[in-house]
Amino acid sequence: MSFPPYAEYKDSGVAWLGGIPAHWRTIKARRLFRLVKRRDQDDLPILSVYRDYGIIEKSSRDDNNNKTPEDLSLYQSVNPGDLVINKMKAWQGSLGVSSLNGITSPDYAVFMPVHKDKPEFLNYLFRCKLLPPVFKTISNGIRPDQWRIEPDKFLQLPFALPPCDEQIQIVGFLDRETAKIDALIAEQQRLIDLLREKITSLVLSTVNIRGTKNARLSEASELIFRPVIQTPEELYVPIGLYNRGRGVFHKEARETADMGDSEFFWVQAGDLIISGQFAWEGAVALAGDEDQGCVVSHRYHILRGRPHVALTEYIFALFLTRHGEFILNENSRGAAGRNKPLNIGSLLNEKIPAIELPVQEAIAVAVHKTKKLFDEIASQVQLLQERRSALISAAVTGKIDVRGLIPAAAEAA
Repeated sequence: MSFPPYAEYKDSGVAWLGGIPAHWRTIKARRLFRLVKRRDQDDLPILSVYRDYGIIEKSSRDDNNNKTPEDLSLYQSVNPGDLVINKMKAWQGSLGVSSLNGITSPDYAVFMPVHKDKPEFLNYLFRCKLLPPVFKTISNGIRPDQWRIEPDKFLQLPFALPPCDEQIQIVGFLDRETAKIDALIAEQQRLIDLLREKITSLVLSTVNIRGTKNARLSEASELIFRPVIQTPEELYVPIGLYNRGRGVFHKEARETADMGDSEFFWVQAGDLIISGQFAWEGAVALAGDEDQGCVVSHRYHILRGRPHVALTEYIFALFLTRHGEFILNENSRGAAGRNKPLNIGSLLNEKIPAIELPVQEAIAVAVHKTKKLFDEIASQVQLLQERRSALISAAVTGKIDVRGLIPAAAEAA
């Protein structure tokens, strides 16, 4: 479905905004928010800033393992309408306007509102896909993991806002449309979970057979090293892993100058890739043809099954089971939140069921069939997420006119 543009536009004078509806106003962030540090309520729920979800209660997610200190006296109070920014990850989109009362990390920047605009609209605006590159340009740091946005620089950024009654209409439209897309994404994610369960059930039905022998992982597989000799004229595509065995994602192609100090290794189709930082979250994947020629940093480990002992696909499938998750977690050590590096040496010393090769081959066939379906579903999810993101960006920057597209009763609600 396509949506019409506004009848008349004007030049915003802001590069990332371009033309805006003629009746919208431009305003700097300092006219909307003021930086605050309030430390007077340590009995409220702890709030986290998520790139994908905005500001939510930390306890509402089971994937946030950052350790909460016993002493919360330095934690900052957050009120509904406050803007909270993770200064180290603003360039990734980790910010949002809170709808909750709570407290949050002293490392975050908290801004209180000094405006009468609608916080729901501002939350959509600040979290739209056009802003992370803008935040990146005003962040300081040598490497991406050290980029940091300073509150003063954020407050100098200009934005474009419609009248408040129009903000309400845009929010109502986006709430309705994103709910539809989110429901479709959730349905696709359930299919992915079902496919994963089929593989793990097949593996468990074979490894639990009485009399199955064990072999150390180092006997069943070998660590693979294919060092990348970087040259200035080449572009390199690093990859990352989703948790819970949900596959591989490609990062932007980079020149040598942007690769940082890490050592990199070539990836080939059929490799089993394990995240050295997040293996305990199930960040393992089987590389496909589309990953051939990509690279991973030294923070990842590449395994391949040894001929006549274990197939790589079988080892991958084993890591998706509860037993596999257990040994990945047991060999990941660390006390600081999500920072639990994998000890690859101790993992290779673990014993795994050495089932017969014909049975492994049947598992491998199932893995490849499932991976094909998995990739198709993942592609659909990505398209839905891109559509959601594009729709939000177009609506909050005035590229489409959605006024009158929701009933008046819905606006009032």
